[in-house]
Amino acid sequence: SYIVDNPESIKGLVTRGQIFQKLEQFDESKNDFIFAINSSESKPEYYNYLANVLIESSSANIDEAIKYYKLGQSKIGQLSTFSESIIELELLQGDFESALIETELLIQQSNRKEKWYLLKGDILKKAGRIEEAKTAYMDAKASIDKLSAPKKNTDYVKNMILEIESALTQLF
Repeated sequence: SYIVDNPESIKGLVTRGQIFQKLEQFDESKNDFIFAINSSESKPEYYNYLANVLIESSSANIDEAIKYYKLGQSKIGQLSTFSESIIELELLQGDFESALIETELLIQQSNRKEKWYLLKGDILKKAGRIEEAKTAYMDAKASIDKLSAPKKNTDYVKNMILEIESALTQLF
């Protein structure tokens, strides 16, 4: 087999890890993805593969999945995809404070903040912190107001404005 002939092939290990995952051989899959993550050829998607395997094998592994995403942040950089995945998992656990901390990091690091203020508002709303949620939604709106006309006129931003207005209407 390819893996036997090329035991150091990260692409081969990742492919085998994906096959193991489909076969629900989670320990084998996890081992292949961890090897890939620890290689010099590590890529952000390998962390996603590993986190998915961990969670698919047991919801009790959410903390371990978060740990690997944070490892990815430290090794590869503060990619928003890692942060979004961490926030999603923290919210699954009901850990609003950790999700808010991660969201604040995104706000600080991003040039375009409207998406992250909207997310912050959603998290605060779920946490029952209504006044803070209103402020976050207003911050999202203010960030959009600062955008150039062409950026404001994209479907993405128009939909975001609708989300913000809907959220604010529900809170007032």
